[in-house]
Amino acid sequence: MEKKSFWSLFAIIMVSALCLGLASCSDDDDDNEGGNVNIENVEPGVLTGKWQCVSIACVEDGEKDNREVNESYYLIINEDGTAIVNPRHLFDDLGGSSTDTATYWTAEGNKLTLRRNSSGEYIVLTIKKLTRNELVTEAYDGDDYTETHTFKKVTE
Repeated sequence: MEKKSFWSLFAIIMVSALCLGLASCSDDDDDNEGGNVNIENVEPGVLTGKWQCVSIACVEDGEKDNREVNESYYLIINEDGTAIVNPRHLFDDLGGSSTDTATYWTAEGNKLTLRRNSSGEYIVLTIKKLTRNELVTEAYDGDDYTETHTFKKVTE
């Protein structure tokens, strides 16, 4: 009888372990965190809308610094492929004059590209996190300077 109880207990433990293993392999795991974003797997409309910049973290030569952010810092991504970056110096690499307002965006993989129409200048941002309410991007200049922008969605 003791042997039968052992095998029953063993079977219960194995079934429990199998259930836990299958639950952790679910398709609804959040792939939009930690730089694993693939824009092709994101629901339509999640990226578009008005994004308010709430923080800018800079790292230069290994030293961290946080830039001051106010409520006028935002990024608007429209469904028609146009974008608005305000203020212009939020993304210094975009350059151009204050009258050059035509900015276009494309997204592929985990890269968001913002391009000026008249000058042809562009900046590529790595999307580190994307949810319905939060967008975290990282810009790297190829040297020792990185900027991480955290945005909160204010409108759809």
